[in-house]
Amino acid sequence: MEVALNWTQHGTVWGARVTQDAREQAWNASLQIQTAFENAVKAASHSKTTRTKSEKNSGIHSSLDNDVGSKRKARKGKSTDKDTEIQTEIPFAQRTGAPACSLTRRPTVLMSSQASGSKWLKFRNASQDEVEESSWCEYGTRYEMNSRGQRLYTQQWTPRSRKYRKSPRGSVFLVHGLNGHSSRFTALVRSFVEEGYAVFAHDLSGHGRSDGLRAYVAKIQNYVDDARTHTNAVFHRFPNLQEKPKFLVGHSMGGAVAIRLARDDENAVNGKRSWNGVMLTAPAVQVFPKPLLSFFAPILSTLLPFAPVQRLRSRNDKQTQSGGNFASLDPLILRMAVRARVGYELLRSCDDIKRSATRFTSALFIAHAKQDRVTDAKGSQMFIEKVASPDKTLRLYDSAAHDLLGCQGGIAEDVVTNMVRWATERS
Repeated sequence: MEVALNWTQHGTVWGARVTQDAREQAWNASLQIQTAFENAVKAASHSKTTRTKSEKNSGIHSSLDNDVGSKRKARKGKSTDKDTEIQTEIPFAQRTGAPACSLTRRPTVLMSSQASGSKWLKFRNASQDEVEESSWCEYGTRYEMNSRGQRLYTQQWTPRSRKYRKSPRGSVFLVHGLNGHSSRFTALVRSFVEEGYAVFAHDLSGHGRSDGLRAYVAKIQNYVDDARTHTNAVFHRFPNLQEKPKFLVGHSMGGAVAIRLARDDENAVNGKRSWNGVMLTAPAVQVFPKPLLSFFAPILSTLLPFAPVQRLRSRNDKQTQSGGNFASLDPLILRMAVRARVGYELLRSCDDIKRSATRFTSALFIAHAKQDRVTDAKGSQMFIEKVASPDKTLRLYDSAAHDLLGCQGGIAEDVVTNMVRWATERS
């Protein structure tokens, strides 16, 4: 059983490394907590419900478990009534595999069965069970060890279609942003897989299901090295992908990691680019630090490296679709301010990217919201003007939020469509 206690948000020291026995004991304890919680919810639900005689005689009233099961069956059925929306409860422990003790305040998530046949449901952070049971991909997970002895949780989605099952069209590697995790790209992943690409992603150290102190890194270069470790491991397992088109996708801080990985790739020194293209959404080329924090960042990062100093401002963006509210229910999303060392490293990374922009030679696609309150769109404009690559595309979106893949009004769909089309044209 693989359970990393450093996923949890309650009662666990971040980054703790424990034995297998301890993991199993914690897992059993967490299941007991979850069971007790569900029983309490069930009892409260029954106490508030008044049965009529007709309901008692006909047996209409069912238990909470049977009700949930029937709704799940209804969701899986092929319903054509678009005016009816069935709400289905999906336990988070089942959705993510996270220990139940981290879910005491967020036991379930509501999904719309009406949209279950649409890939855009995935923008609402659909359950991993739906991915595993789907007909559009072969799904797998594994752990890779980085150079610092930390386990990195990795995922892969490969095509199931006859045309690309044995020989994918190419490979796509995803790098998520600060406080996020790799399971939040499902809609983008599905679009690439349906076009024949094999897609790979990993949780950054200190994020998601990977080891490490939560949302902390001593230097951004560690993330770059981990991304290279993951890509090398994939090409070692799937040597046939080495000669196929390869693409990097990065969001926010993951965009900075993708830029540095592509720029510093050793093959670029020999004039042979390893990446056919780099696609970025809201890359961290320029950020919005508080003025005083910028001044004191070097001192704080040394004296108080773990201290939270600035909270991200993207949570209340009005442009984020209603489905984006599901992020608040996701136990793997970190809700904490940027740590002093991480903030300082991000500022240094931004300066490094700007100074070395002319060394970037890969084909480049950037999508950014003009009103982004986390990363500055002006940084993307400056970067794309300075890069040495002749093949570069910048798309700016009005009335959009930092998380472009979670925006309403067709913005998310447009971003995904343009990214997939852009990659296909270069494959």
